[in-house]
Amino acid sequence: MIISGGMPGYKSGVGMVGIAEKGNVTFELEINGPGGHSSMPPIHEDGLISIMGKALSRLQSSQMPSHFDRNQVIWDMLESLAWRMTPVMSIVCSNLWLFSPIIKVVFTNLSAGAAALVRTTTAITVISGGVKTNVLPNSVKAYVNHRIHPNDTLEDVLNHDRNAIKDERIQIRNVGFTPHSPKSSTDVLAYNWIQRTVQVVYGCPTAPMLMTGNTDTRHYWDLSKNIYRFTPCELHISETKMFHGLNERIKIESVAKAVDFFESFILLSCS
Repeated sequence: MIISGGMPGYKSGVGMVGIAEKGNVTFELEINGPGGHSSMPPIHEDGLISIMGKALSRLQSSQMPSHFDRNQVIWDMLESLAWRMTPVMSIVCSNLWLFSPIIKVVFTNLSAGAAALVRTTTAITVISGGVKTNVLPNSVKAYVNHRIHPNDTLEDVLNHDRNAIKDERIQIRNVGFTPHSPKSSTDVLAYNWIQRTVQVVYGCPTAPMLMTGNTDTRHYWDLSKNIYRFTPCELHISETKMFHGLNERIKIESVAKAVDFFESFILLSCS
């Protein structure tokens, strides 16, 4: 996508090309008990919903550590845009070896999207328990989705959750896992075609990025070592909140430009 307003020190549009994806795992958390009637709730311990709620609160407040080093896509992204940034940010991003601790702190606290680039995220997405207002549930479940940073492993995430929850009464099960993708090269002709087409159609630079979501490209990992994820659509960073949300939409002008992009890309790649 062509994203504007999302880069510290550079507010204009940037063609963000996904050259890698984070991993993805969903854990099912479950606690079981005797249940009962709501007129006689337990007096010496919490009910199942309270136990699960406290566990989820501990998990949400205990985020996984952030990462920022030379092998990461975000390092490549900042270096490629350094010369276009404001003077201060240009100096910082041209010397990441020196300022990497500062960059890690900034991205961890800048926004949800920025934080997702430097750490494994934790999202509590589903919770279910009681079915009647006068019955204490005998089972409560919750689902937690993690988008796994390439520097973390599935075992790292599982151990982190167990340590954060600190309650052996809650069972944790892996109900779906996808590893992070291989990292595609930016020093090949195909990536250059995307760069040149973005410059022609949108008049802006491109930069490699780490996809925080997952795509169907996982089905092609064995077919090609270089896979690029790019949608020719102009958005301000504030508009990305629409994804999977209310009134998700695209401007008519963006659709027309997308057609121009694909036409130009085909002509360029065939020339």
